[in-house]
Amino acid sequence: MFFLTKLVGVAGLFLGMTVLAGENPQTEGQKTAKKPTDSKKVSVLRNVYKRELKLYPRNRIEEIEKVLKKIPADAITQFLTSPRVVEEDEIDASPYVFEFVGEHFLGGAGTRIYVRSILEPTTLDYAIYRKGDPYYSPDSKELLGYAALYLGNAKLQREGDPATLMITKSNREIKRGDRLMEVPQVKSTVNFFPEIPKVNVEGNILSVLNGVSQIGKYNIVVIDKGTVDDMKVGYILDIHQRGRIVADRMSDDNDNSMVQLPDEIAGTLMIFRPFKRVSYALVVKATNTIHILDKVKTPEHARFE
Repeated sequence: MFFLTKLVGVAGLFLGMTVLAGENPQTEGQKTAKKPTDSKKVSVLRNVYKRELKLYPRNRIEEIEKVLKKIPADAITQFLTSPRVVEEDEIDASPYVFEFVGEHFLGGAGTRIYVRSILEPTTLDYAIYRKGDPYYSPDSKELLGYAALYLGNAKLQREGDPATLMITKSNREIKRGDRLMEVPQVKSTVNFFPEIPKVNVEGNILSVLNGVSQIGKYNIVVIDKGTVDDMKVGYILDIHQRGRIVADRMSDDNDNSMVQLPDEIAGTLMIFRPFKRVSYALVVKATNTIHILDKVKTPEHARFE
């Protein structure tokens, strides 16, 4: 297959690039003269052609940018500061609710609480969490962290042991043993700038937030890659539905041969809040059913040297 490539540079104008597998490009004059092609020119042309191929991901980015403009504002905003993923020792060492002011068994907005212990506070504003499910790597079985379930907010009224705080907001009832952590300083914005990762990523979907059973467009998922894996806000990853193992009922084998089906592209996600070992990501495109433990990978057209 022949096509023309135009190159303007310090070397001048070269026309008539021939791209054939295993064959060096030649101009018509070179074919007639039976002379070898200038290797430097071929090298330059090949490098330009290679760079042009690397520009292809821009189409994906433009597509994602259009999708982001249509996302409802609260699809991401509530997840920028509320729920979080913490290390086990981080949440276990946090101050905890051990009693309520007055004869209360549960707390809500307007309830005052006693907390052990806040001795040298650096802020007056705290978020209240409950230790949730652990996240494990499907591959290494390593503990990656715990979900910290957001319950509400409280404002410090008196430091000490116990300290006294007023619950200013509650999404759920506050119980004894719930933990307090400083409100994370996260930039609250939905103006993301999607980009293809500069690293090769191969991970898995660990969970979906808000307790939905099926994962679709605009759902928030947790993946097993974080800042230690060089994950950044805006990174785009393809979702691959894991291929099922099915019986070949047409096989001559009486036991029905089991066949592993290939993985299939099921959608696209964008990382918007990376933690140390895991990240929150928004499903921006869903072309097939998505499940927990489906794979996430760097888009196939992104290659690294």
